[in-house]
Amino acid sequence: MLVAGCGVQNALDGRNAKIVELQIALHEQQGVRAAELAYAERQVGIYRGCTVLFNVCSAETTQVAQELIKKGFTGDSSAWWWVPVIGKLAALGAFLGGLLWLPLHFFARFTRPAKRKVDAAKKLIAGLDEKVNDANRKRTQTLQQNSAMKRELERLSTEINERKKQLAATDFAVSQAQANLNEAKVELQQVGRLKENFRKF
Repeated sequence: MLVAGCGVQNALDGRNAKIVELQIALHEQQGVRAAELAYAERQVGIYRGCTVLFNVCSAETTQVAQELIKKGFTGDSSAWWWVPVIGKLAALGAFLGGLLWLPLHFFARFTRPAKRKVDAAKKLIAGLDEKVNDANRKRTQTLQQNSAMKRELERLSTEINERKKQLAATDFAVSQAQANLNEAKVELQQVGRLKENFRKF
């Protein structure tokens, strides 16, 4: 019995070893199959990402991916399709950014000297405008002063004319008084001669 029991034990151990060996082989096959599935999904994902917006896949990648798609792979379980999509979006963004930046850069590069000249001309014009405004203010003040002086001159001219009239009237009165005085002197002399003549009588 012991010998029979040892034989059974040996048979069981052999079977256990075979089971372990088969389990290891199964795990290896599952690993290989999982790797093949992951590779296939990754290839299809990369292909689908490459064909978004525009196709940048090589002919070999396209052929392999199309065969895998025919076998039922979708690439949905792989995140690798994001890599070409993000790369394309980044390249497209860089291209569009370059298209937007380049004209602005050239515009700024070529217009900056002209802008400096325009700014300098504006400053010069502003300075000239200020000088013109100062000159206009001074001219206005001078015109106002001239107008005031003209009014004063007219007033003085009027006053001088009045004084001249008064002087002429005074001269006329003085000449009349002188004439009257001369007449009075003549009459006085005549009266004096008459008195002399009466004394002599």
